[in-house]
Amino acid sequence: MGAMLAAGIALVVSGGAALLARTLPGWRTRVAGGGPVWLGLAVGLLVLWLTSSATNLTVILLGAALVAGLVETVLQLVGAPWVFRLIGQLAVIGATMALEYQRGDMFAVTAAVGAVVGVAAFSVIVFATRGAALSGASRTPPLLALVGAVYLGVVAWGLPNPGVGALVLVVAAAVVPLAILPGRGGPDEVALGPVLAAAAFASGMYAWLANASPAMVLAPVAVLEVDVAWTLVRRLVAVDGRARLAAAGGWWRGLDAWSEPATDLVAQRAAAATSPRAASAWLVGATVAVLALSVVQWWLGVHWLLAAAMILLLALGWLLLQLAAIDLPRSDLIAWLAGLSVLAGVLAIGGHLTDGRRLVTALPLLVALVVWAAALPRLRGTADRASAVST
Repeated sequence: MGAMLAAGIALVVSGGAALLARTLPGWRTRVAGGGPVWLGLAVGLLVLWLTSSATNLTVILLGAALVAGLVETVLQLVGAPWVFRLIGQLAVIGATMALEYQRGDMFAVTAAVGAVVGVAAFSVIVFATRGAALSGASRTPPLLALVGAVYLGVVAWGLPNPGVGALVLVVAAAVVPLAILPGRGGPDEVALGPVLAAAAFASGMYAWLANASPAMVLAPVAVLEVDVAWTLVRRLVAVDGRARLAAAGGWWRGLDAWSEPATDLVAQRAAAATSPRAASAWLVGATVAVLALSVVQWWLGVHWLLAAAMILLLALGWLLLQLAAIDLPRSDLIAWLAGLSVLAGVLAIGGHLTDGRRLVTALPLLVALVVWAAALPRLRGTADRASAVST
């Protein structure tokens, strides 16, 4: 009952603040997207605590995550370099993991890994959300957050763990208004990414402590992680990326420029090459497919390392399809798909050796088959364009 009340109040607070966001003057428009969600989560946490529906982990994790989101937002507002923002995230999340270790909730190594993975996931979500704001797709990140909350709700129901369930219910209620209403923040909005990262960290870490596997916890952000990782590597190796870093002037400014969101994420470039709606549909669809795969592997009891590899396989399939929509030649697409198939074969062998069940062995091959099937229209389209040019 307390969880339902907290979710309802979080929904009202977040929705009301989102409706009023356009009337905010001056610099306050820079927090018009994430501010309502932050308020909704904070009020929801307060109601959970007042109704004795909040566990100690809920208070610690969500409270610390909201502090981390606030620190990141303030540092962005004052124009702090990325390194200082990273230190701020690590200070809050590291202190939280140290507290969890002192409480006996985690071993020292697990706490250290949790801090590193938490900061990495936090940074990825902030980077991707800021990029979406620059592209005018401010509703896509809350929609992905809502999909992730629903997935973690299923995980909480299956564990079962009422604490995780109450937390993700409040998170879902707080982000629903931003997923439905037109985007309230413009390209300069900086608060939405940190607050979504805070919600993801709190709910994901709680699910992990409740015996969800690392692969299950990271599944909601797997596609975003692949996109951000590809983009950051491309900035280092591509000609235009190196030129951009060189133009920043000096290694310190180059480092800041390398880590600064822009309009070169794969999803953003695919939106420019096709349409924003199509690119968002592919992004959300791939995330839903990854989450469905994660649930299937959970039901089958697949070891988390093999499960994580298959999730990565599907996320890489999305990446190839989006690159094909941008400018990847047909021959290169076939070569990359062949490499993906080889990787699927290796995973199938690994599944056979470590598990032995036929369905587990066949699962990576089925994933590769799905990617090939989704790539067929791309292959036909590039072939048709090539024949048209030759005639």
